[in-house]
Amino acid sequence: MNTTVFLLAIHVAVIVSSVLLIVRSAKLPGPGPVAGADGGVRDALEAAYLRGGPGRAVNAALAGMCEDGRLLVAGQRGDRVTVGRAAVARNAIERDVLRVSARTSRGPALHRAIARGRAVRELGNSLAERGLSVSPRTLRVLTAWAGGQVVGCLLALLSVLIVPATLLGADPDAFARPGSLLTVLVAFVGIVVGFQRRPTRWDRVTDAGRRAVGEFEREHPHTTSMVHLVAAYGATGVTEEMLRRQSRSAGRDEGRSTADGGT
Repeated sequence: MNTTVFLLAIHVAVIVSSVLLIVRSAKLPGPGPVAGADGGVRDALEAAYLRGGPGRAVNAALAGMCEDGRLLVAGQRGDRVTVGRAAVARNAIERDVLRVSARTSRGPALHRAIARGRAVRELGNSLAERGLSVSPRTLRVLTAWAGGQVVGCLLALLSVLIVPATLLGADPDAFARPGSLLTVLVAFVGIVVGFQRRPTRWDRVTDAGRRAVGEFEREHPHTTSMVHLVAAYGATGVTEEMLRRQSRSAGRDEGRSTADGGT
């Protein structure tokens, strides 16, 4: 293989891929729905998805089922899940919980299966159709694209720095020339672009989605429901002190409402 052609191919591939990835990812997350569209958050599970993605939506659903006794968590690490007697599902994700729990009682396996299940996918697609989040398919494509670019650039670096020049039909000093050094620089830039442009959970939510979540939380300022708390803070972010503060705050508001009603 001609060394010059090989290095030129690397340059073109990395530059084209990086430019297209930057252009495509720059459109994320987008402004959101047009005026008049259904841009509100309908329930706590939608808020959980927008706050933390599919995993948090599943955690919120599980927390709600544990709170009212429909689901029991046991084991030293909470890794065994048991469905309570006469447990009834109240939404599509909870139906997935009941269906998957019939096959496995292991907490991690249950969580993974539900997060990848149809109900969570439909929840994400619904939010994307209403302009509150980016399409899950778009996120998967960009994530795979960015990851593939990083891997490809690493392989390019290895081919230039480690693979003997004789394997490519070149003289031993071929990869010490300026063209090879430029290839190393281009590949390094491609790796940086791939890491920086890989979609994060913050890229999942549009501006309209953030506003909708904020409005939903303002409508439920002092709720002590575990579903709402997990949706807002995540499963690991809900502490006993937080629950006590929420309970005290809710009690004060209830007292004010009663006093106002009696005057």
